[in-house]
Amino acid sequence: MTKQHAIDISAKTLRLIGHVGVDSGQVMITDPCYLDSWKADEFDSVDAPLNYSYSGACAATLGENGGAEIGSGTQGVASRTAHGDGCYPVFQIIGDDGTVEGLFVDFNGMTDPVEDDDEDEDEDDYIDEWNDENPEDTFDEIPKHG
Repeated sequence: MTKQHAIDISAKTLRLIGHVGVDSGQVMITDPCYLDSWKADEFDSVDAPLNYSYSGACAATLGENGGAEIGSGTQGVASRTAHGDGCYPVFQIIGDDGTVEGLFVDFNGMTDPVEDDDEDEDEDDYIDEWNDENPEDTFDEIPKHG
């Protein structure tokens, strides 16, 4: 069984750094230095080994926990999303001293844009444009939490 940790980021600053497009219902975090060893194979089975590969990522995200480490050691982690394919905002979690303490990918519309920030219009335009170009792979609007 995987050990679970709960953290409270409500008092932290979230800084939008971009968006990640998802076309396979899953996302992966890895160090770019490992990409040369990535195997772009075909998904074959939920019981496939958790290799550093497309098949390994699929097996990890279709497993009991919806995600796991893939590859040897710590080459990467893969996770399923809440709503399948789409375009999801990625935030840095900023500590009181300004350091990046973590990353947060919002798969469920939990973060509402600040209305008076000019960047929000750019974010909305980006999501609308992506949705227009990928009508079969996404939702008209990522559902908002609550």
